[in-house]
Amino acid sequence: MNERADAQLAGGTLGDRYDILELLGVGGMGAVYRARDRELDEIVALKVIRRELAQVPAMAERFRHEVKLARRVTHGNVARTFELGVVDGVMFCTMEMIEGESLAKRLLARGKLPVTEAVAIACAMCDALSAAHGANVIHRDIKPDNVLLAVDGRVVIADFGVAAVGVGTAGELSGTPAYMAPEQARGEPPTPAADVYAVGVVLAEMVTGRPPFDGDVMTILEGKQTIEHVAVVPSGEVTAELAAVIGRATARDVVARFDSATGLREALAPWLRASRPSMVQIPAPVARATAAHELTTVVVPA
Repeated sequence: MNERADAQLAGGTLGDRYDILELLGVGGMGAVYRARDRELDEIVALKVIRRELAQVPAMAERFRHEVKLARRVTHGNVARTFELGVVDGVMFCTMEMIEGESLAKRLLARGKLPVTEAVAIACAMCDALSAAHGANVIHRDIKPDNVLLAVDGRVVIADFGVAAVGVGTAGELSGTPAYMAPEQARGEPPTPAADVYAVGVVLAEMVTGRPPFDGDVMTILEGKQTIEHVAVVPSGEVTAELAAVIGRATARDVVARFDSATGLREALAPWLRASRPSMVQIPAPVARATAAHELTTVVVPA
């Protein structure tokens, strides 16, 4: 399915049930549309896999795998997945439509976030991952692009495309290098600790405005094996205590990390100001982010 074919779906109807309202985005596996479910009279996100990929058994199975795992996780901070189907050769799934923006877009526009906002987002991520881990699902690709900030204040984790059941498979390298845990980068079977690490990296980026790891893929993967943890320099709102929590969450050695997403959330509790930490207000973006990287120590100034 090319972009022209994607555009042709907009304005049409799929399976006499979904009115395709507009194309929201095109990715490597396909496209995502805003659609209206006629049967339920609701707006949904409709994800379509490219036709040529849908004809490859392994890719079609990966898509089914993503949908099956996402449906196992029921939580307010996880995007709901509704249906998997094939109509007229089009393989698709429907998901909850999240009105808002991604954390990646927020960081690009504003740079670093206030500590209370960043911690509230991180805690909501931990809540979502605790639910996923409780369902024996490991996300494996936590990053700002997969964290959605809804206009109603909800923080939502999406995209279980490379998720795994239990401890995953040895030798399989899945995820985004800048956010994957050192053991994940070595191809070891991922555990919930890999998701905890990724939350720590995202939190470091939120409070500093800079991703701790940058550069080419090999440089990033090598750096993951040489540093003990991401070291955020205390400054302003970022206290030494918060820097220590980030350091523990991003420890190179699994045994030095928080033992669960719940453990990380509890450690972050002192920085929560709102009574409902899983809800984050969405102010207008005001600045553009910049990035920096130091390979040997990964010290990120706040």
